[in-house]
Amino acid sequence: MKIKYFRNSLEENKYDIKKTWTILKQAIGKLNIKSSIPQTFLANDIPVTDKPQVAEEINNCFSKIGNKLVSFCFTSDETSGYDAHC
Repeated sequence: MKIKYFRNSLEENKYDIKKTWTILKQAIGKLNIKSSIPQTFLANDIPVTDKPQVAEEINNCFSKIGNKLVSFCFTSDETSGYDAHC
């Protein structure tokens, strides 16, 4: 009976992503559980609490990850041919 209810609810709301997630959370019993955002962010092992600085450090992390992945997955002479080790 529950499966049919959730299946019908999902079908009825398949174009409403917010309602879809609410139904899925209800189905797994995680409705009304709030996740908390950490108050401190570590940047180079230094705690950062200033929100603009946290945003800047997160941006720095994401902007550098592509180059880090390339360095990890390829040797320098392989980057032009995209022969991955990963």
